[in-house]
Formats: sequence, structure tokens, C-alpha cells
Amino acid sequence: MALAVTSASLVGRGQARPPAHPLVLRWARPIPRVVGLALSPEGTRLAAITEDRDVILLDQNGETDGRERVAGATHAVVAPRGRLVAVYAARRPLYAAVVLLDRLGRRLGEIDTAASVHAVAVADDGRQVAIGVPEALLVASRQRGGWVTRRHRVHGMVTQVAFGPEGSLLVLTRRPEAIARLDAHGKLLWSLPLPPGSRATMVVPPGGETLFVAHEPPTDPSGEIVVRALSASGGALWEEVLPGRGATLRVAADAAALLIAYEHRLEHEARIVYEPRLRYVSLGSSRVFWEKGGGYTSALPATVGAGGAWVATLDASRSLRPPQIRLFGTRGERRWTYRCVAPVAIATSSRDGRTLAIYRTDSVIERIEVAGE
Repeated sequence: MALAVTSASLVGRGQARPPAHPLVLRWARPIPRVVGLALSPEGTRLAAITEDRDVILLDQNGETDGRERVAGATHAVVAPRGRLVAVYAARRPLYAAVVLLDRLGRRLGEIDTAASVHAVAVADDGRQVAIGVPEALLVASRQRGGWVTRRHRVHGMVTQVAFGPEGSLLVLTRRPEAIARLDAHGKLLWSLPLPPGSRATMVVPPGGETLFVAHEPPTDPSGEIVVRALSASGGALWEEVLPGRGATLRVAADAAALLIAYEHRLEHEARIVYEPRLRYVSLGSSRVFWEKGGGYTSALPATVGAGGAWVATLDASRSLRPPQIRLFGTRGERRWTYRCVAPVAIATSSRDGRTLAIYRTDSVIERIEVAGE
């Protein structure tokens, strides 16, 4: 995700004692012309893609594990511990393939998609890859003789895909707008239509027993964001409506907390203005809610730790120079500040919420970690 905000050096704010979860810089390494970053779910492996289409695989110490050139590469998805890396060109029909690498950058295979790639998911065991293309979902499975690909017809453009329970697949489509679950053989188990033309996004924690989807009208400034939690069987668990636009979702790996980043709509006399907000929703029995508005955004995108124990996000307020990465606790209290020293071009985070990777405009990658138990 491209950012117009900035990266960081460590600053503690005079705490009487160290906080439970400080932000710590683990390493910084110069690599020129990076256009994409992807972390493994636990944050120990990082894939960096350069303008020259080199895919550089880095370990948890910032050392190079492997390097491979992939034509047209813009995006990567990394399985746990880097056991599989899927590299592709997003929405570029001239590069209709997904290249599969091992943790040392060696080619394991190449999936010919015959159409532009819009979504990719990798199974945690590194033995399956799901690929969303127009009107189809491709599922490649690793077998002794190589990779075997099955093609499942899907009505619409697959814009997001995730692995669900028992080898099933959860897909979000556009034209028509819908969310659906397919079994391991491609049979449709259920489908939930969304309002036509709406902008939709989903997030699925590991295991896929629960999923979250947000949708909103495409252009109506008076519209509202509908956020839903669904069970793996498609049943509604809860729903929340927010006035605004541009929602993105992030969920804790154990599904204990949900983050909703959006532009909150404010009406003053005849004017409508939008303010960036980050809404935290505890999904446990305590049902804690809090919001940060104004300069607090989820531009990282924001990360959320196990049990919802912390949230890390960028403060993009123009009144602050330099901007900062802020770490918040379960109830929104500020725990730590990581002060920025150079603008950031790209930032990403691990699925477990513990690791951040940022690429600064001075051509340096930093790996930042939420330390502590």
C-alpha cells in the first residue's frame, strides 16, 4: 500500500518502566527501487520486489535467503516460514501467470492463468494456491509430479479469496457483487449477494470459521458502510452501520478483535467532510469499542495483535512533524511511539500483528517488531 506518510527511528516517551509491548527496530537494509513488500504470517520472512522485477527473499535478520527474477512481478504472498512464495502481476493481462518459489528463491512451478490475476491466497501448509481471475477460481495443488491445477467456474470477477474450513474457499466477487463459499471440489455451498455496484472488502482469520465483510455504495456521498460478521455457513453473527466511505478491515489472527479503518462522514450546515477514523471492536465477551479520529489512520495498514492486545498505526496528522507510528492498548491507551525520520513509500504487516515492514523513500527497508510476550 503506497503511503504519503513516514517511517521511523525508535523513541520512548519517558515511561517510568518499560511497557509490555514496545516497538523495536530489528534491522534496516538499503535496497534500491522496491515496488512491493510481503511478510509471512508470523513475520519471519519478507519478500521484496524491485523495479527490475527481482524478488528478494529476506530472513528475520535481514539476510538474503534467495533471489529470482519474475517478469512483470508486482505482488507476492508468503506462506508461514516462507515455505512457499507466490509471485504475480496484479491485474495485468500480459503477465497471466503465478510463479511459485521456495524459501531460497528456487522455482517450484508456474501456473498459467490464461487471464489477468486479481487475487491470490496461499494455504498455510504451502501445498495449495488459490488464484482469482475473471469468471473463474484456479486451485493449484502440489503433488509428487509437480503442480496440478483445477479450474472452478465462478460467476463474476474474483477480487479476494481465502482458505476456509475443510479445504473450502471463500471468495468475494464483483459484477455481480457477492460473497460465497466453495467446497474443496469447487461446489458452491452458499452465496450471499451484496448491493449491485457496491465497493466491498473482506477479511478472514486463519481457519475461516468466521469472516468479516464491509460494503458501501460506490459513489453516493450520503451512503453508509455496512460491516457484517458471518459464520462459515454464511449465517449472520452481527452487523454494524457506519456513516462514511473507504472501509478497510483487519482482524486479529485469533479473531479476538476487528479493526475498521474508514473515512467518517461529518455534516456541517450544507457541507459534507470526511475524517479518517480507526474503529476497534473487541470480539470477545468484554465487547470493548474505541475510535481514533483525525490524524490517526490505518495507513500501514494497521496491525492488531493476538487477543486484540495492541494496535499499531500511523499518525498522519499534518500538524505533527515528523509523523509517528503509535502503539495502542486494548482500550485505546497509547503505549509506545516510534518516531519517523524519512517518508515511507510502502508498508505492510504480518498476519499475527507483531511485525511491520516499511520501505522508506531513501531506499531503506526496516523491519519493526512489537516486542514482549
